[in-house]
Amino acid sequence: MTERDELRLRHILDAAERISTYLQGVVRNRLVHGYFDVDLRVVWQTAKYSVPPFVQQITALLETGKQGDR
Repeated sequence: MTERDELRLRHILDAAERISTYLQGVVRNRLVHGYFDVDLRVVWQTAKYSVPPFVQQITALLETGKQGDR
């Protein structure tokens, strides 16, 4: 894995991890009051059920990349 690939994966991982903080109610207010066409069920289901496995996959890729550098 190149340094550039690792940097991109780390940015993706950071963004995905921030989503978990949004599940605690930090962004919901903005979505409800600022974006009337947002389907909150889709946002919630994606954040709760799709993001955690995605984080695991990105973390595994980063770990594999580290092992390949040895």
